[in-house]
Amino acid sequence: MSYDQQNEGFARWCSTGQHAFDPLDKGRKKASITEYDDDGMPHDVTKLMCGDCAAKSGFMQPKPKELKAPALQAKADAQLYAEFLEWKNGMRDSEPEL
Repeated sequence: MSYDQQNEGFARWCSTGQHAFDPLDKGRKKASITEYDDDGMPHDVTKLMCGDCAAKSGFMQPKPKELKAPALQAKADAQLYAEFLEWKNGMRDSEPEL
């Protein structure tokens, strides 16, 4: 049985922000990092972070927002876009002039 299964329903502790967070936080991250003690000896440490702290610390890159086709169409010149669609669908022999 995993740690998460044993402690299901209990709040988690954010190692980065030093606060409790919801165990159902979809952005939560678990990272294994190597820390060095005063003598320079490496020690593997597992850090658990909430989604907000993981994003702020760089462990999680936010997903880029994708432009949907209607948004692209709205920003494009209507005539040029129509010519592009004709060319794309094989209805034009030459490329649209920009």
